[in-house]
Amino acid sequence: MNTLESLPEVLSIVPQEPVWQNRVCARILFKFPIDPPLRFASQIKCPALLMLAESDSLVTPASILKAAKRMTNARVMA
Repeated sequence: MNTLESLPEVLSIVPQEPVWQNRVCARILFKFPIDPPLRFASQIKCPALLMLAESDSLVTPASILKAAKRMTNARVMA
């Protein structure tokens, strides 16, 4: 739900008058460059199924394959 093309889908499930404020602390921006998900992929020991999407504008197939290689028990499906 982090890409522009997902906005219509998100808005379709959000009430007309939401009761929450869509905000996040600015300090979260400092966490992303330090803790990228691939850095921790090798720590995943349980069986995992990773799916390759045909049109994913957020996660590339190369990053999925890279993560799978680092994981102990991963299976990739296209």
